[in-house]
Amino acid sequence: MTASTHYFPVYLDLKGRRCLVVGGGTVAVSRIESFLHCGAEITVIAEEADARIQTWAATGQVRWLRRQVQASDADGAFLTVVTTDEETEKREICSLSKMSRQLVNSHDDATNSNFIYPAVARSGPLQVAVTSSGKSPAMAQRLRNRIERDLLSDSLGTLADFLGSKRPLVIQSLPTYEQRKQFWGAVLDSPLPGLLEENVEGAEELFSELLETFKNEKESAREEPVLV
Repeated sequence: MTASTHYFPVYLDLKGRRCLVVGGGTVAVSRIESFLHCGAEITVIAEEADARIQTWAATGQVRWLRRQVQASDADGAFLTVVTTDEETEKREICSLSKMSRQLVNSHDDATNSNFIYPAVARSGPLQVAVTSSGKSPAMAQRLRNRIERDLLSDSLGTLADFLGSKRPLVIQSLPTYEQRKQFWGAVLDSPLPGLLEENVEGAEELFSELLETFKNEKESAREEPVLV
């Protein structure tokens, strides 16, 4: 990879997928925490491991192989992260993973990686990922912190959960993408986001009223005579 590499932003569904973590230090801990949050199947390979990794292994949340990494360890892995500083070990496992067309990230080493980690700000289901395309991770982390502090809040996460719970109903009621797009815009521009913080029942009623209005508009449009 070169300094001019352009990365494609994407979110992966890791539920039930095998993720391999090589190394057992603090960087490995942060990667494992994000994998656990996504429901991944995690294997850790490290001769020594942080106390948190040992606890996860003891409780069955991760599989810890207390040894050096072997060439066959990458077999069947969907994603591999290498957090060790041992150069020979790092190059070997990264090379094998890329040859097998697997996703692999070597910490602080874009040359041996085919994806990089963004700095992520979270509030409930909301996630905002920030990256400098590997040019300045510290800058991306600083911006992530500002987003968490100044923009994201618990109320935004609650709103996202509320709207997500309504999606099946809206899809059933408003069959076209354009109708749904306009409806969601109306919901977000209405008093509902602020009302949800104080009066959930009131927010429910307002949502139902807005949806009924859009449904009636759709029916009215359907019934209008066509002039020729």
